[in-house]
Amino acid sequence: GEVGVGWQIDTQEVAARGVREAMAERMSLASTRIAQSRAAVASLSTLERGGEGREDPMDPISNTPTPYLGATAAGFKRDAVQKLFHQVGLRAIVGMVRYDDEDVRLHAVKVIANLAADTHNQGRIVEEEGLAALLDIFRGKGSKSNGEATCRIAAGALANLAMREANQSDILDSGAVELLTLFAHHAAEPQSHRMVAGAVANLCGNNEVEVKLHAAGGLELLTALSESDSAEVLTQVGRGFANYSRCGRGRRRMALDGALPRVVALATQDFPGVNSAARRHAQVALCEIAMDANNVRAIAEQPGAIDVLAHLAEHAAGGSSLRRAAGKAIGVVMQHVGGGGDGDSRKSEGGRSNRDGGSGGLSLDDSRQRSGTQPISGGGGGSSEARRDSG
Repeated sequence: GEVGVGWQIDTQEVAARGVREAMAERMSLASTRIAQSRAAVASLSTLERGGEGREDPMDPISNTPTPYLGATAAGFKRDAVQKLFHQVGLRAIVGMVRYDDEDVRLHAVKVIANLAADTHNQGRIVEEEGLAALLDIFRGKGSKSNGEATCRIAAGALANLAMREANQSDILDSGAVELLTLFAHHAAEPQSHRMVAGAVANLCGNNEVEVKLHAAGGLELLTALSESDSAEVLTQVGRGFANYSRCGRGRRRMALDGALPRVVALATQDFPGVNSAARRHAQVALCEIAMDANNVRAIAEQPGAIDVLAHLAEHAAGGSSLRRAAGKAIGVVMQHVGGGGDGDSRKSEGGRSNRDGGSGGLSLDDSRQRSGTQPISGGGGGSSEARRDSG
């Protein structure tokens, strides 16, 4: 019954053919369904071994489910995922996430992660208890304990589910951020930290859940992950900072709760280990924080913050929007630095983001940066200026 096969017996059938015959037929049907599920998982596993030596040939945070394979193989793998989906159904796949065999759990989580990259599936996966099953991966004990690879893919699946704003409250209420924090603490691989950072970044920037995200430790987790020396991790962290700064309360928290020094560090041109994408995201976040008049004292007192803003106002690459924003930020700081920052030129506590056309925003950066159904941008300063749904 681990794949959700029904066990109801029609009473007339029992009367006609006997209990034993009816049960034998039902057991045969169940065995067939289980065999189909295992065969489909086995075929998917065979395909994955054809990947270029990567442990995780499917990248759950990326737009394409199989970026590590060639075009032909990638299309074939997508067909295999869809075949499994149509053969056994979503409920059966979710049931396989709780299977006794970790290898089965791993492949089932990969399928869910890739299904969740499609916006049409994100709501249904949560409705079919897929979110709860993914969180059980992190809670596993004894025979149900899971290795880092399985938990890493589960984190990627959560990142994709978090693309849908309607899922975010459920994700936060379920304790996902707390479980991701524990996983990040024990994980050894940078790719695991990258998945965690991507999941948190996708939860950032939504005013309606910002309080829940803060209570769950979302900003603290991003700040801790900003100590990584992996460029891929830092790109996701920077994206999370940029998204978080879109919320009025988020900007204030970043200025006061320890994130600002890390934002400045990531935004600095010569900070070691930071690629152009991470730096660009952090620069956007710094401008957002500084343009909030409630934060001018924190900006003025943070070593390096004014220097970065001044440099951006003069030399920001990739377009004029960031230069304009940096210039406005410096203007706000200079105007209020002697007055304690009481005049709020932008609604910092009202939960209003730049998306509604508030003054001083980055004109080309009006949507939250998300990663899940679009590829992660590995570099290039201009790629993250337009706040697309990508990292």
